[in-house]
Amino acid sequence: MFAHGDFEPEEALKIAAMLEKELTPNTLPSRETRRKLIDISNCPTLIYEINCPHPDSGVLVYYQSRSITPAQIARVCFANQLISSSFFNELRTRQQLGYVVGTGLLPLNQHPGLIFYVQSPRVGPKQLQQRIDRFIDNFPLIMLEINEQQWQETKSGLLAHFRDKDTNLRSRSQRLWISIGNKDLNFEIRSKIAGEIEKFERSDLIRFMSGLRSSRSSRLLLCSHGQHPDHQEPIEQGIYLDDSRAFKLRVKKFYTS
Repeated sequence: MFAHGDFEPEEALKIAAMLEKELTPNTLPSRETRRKLIDISNCPTLIYEINCPHPDSGVLVYYQSRSITPAQIARVCFANQLISSSFFNELRTRQQLGYVVGTGLLPLNQHPGLIFYVQSPRVGPKQLQQRIDRFIDNFPLIMLEINEQQWQETKSGLLAHFRDKDTNLRSRSQRLWISIGNKDLNFEIRSKIAGEIEKFERSDLIRFMSGLRSSRSSRLLLCSHGQHPDHQEPIEQGIYLDDSRAFKLRVKKFYTS
């Protein structure tokens, strides 16, 4: 049970006692569920092919964080916020690969993750992967095009997101309940992330993005070859997961509760 807001402690405890009395004859407490996440940190590029009855081809590249510290969460959030427009402009506007192009945050079991995705009617997965890799590998050069105003606006926008006050009781309840579920019992993870963002420098972002380079990174690549005959060339850089169930059984896992 979780109560906050306009409650006296005695009133909340009284309700809790009533609930416990009513529930105890019918159910017993169980252990908290442990959530598992496949650890791909020591794997090469993993490729999972999806058969999708669609004329377009598509690729999604997922990078998994190795830690869940406030500093690492800040790095992933800052990277996504700053590179999303550059990625879109390069692959959608300049290269005109397709309409669905972007980056995003993909947190799984508290582990922050970063994704790059492109859906294209023009080229197949092999070329899409190469274009995404080229963007990541050339990111230090892209940083030269980002001026100080863009940098500060990105930082201010993220700080506002993590420091925004709750707009209503529902959003506060949701934030507090998620913090409890994540064992953030002092409700301070957001302020810690904001503190890490505040001291984030350009060199930190370049260092983070350099760690994603295709030649050295562990990642998962989802692809669909579409139905165009010119899109069937296989991706060569990586290991195909033909049996995902067997793979899940043999690799390490992160466990959270």
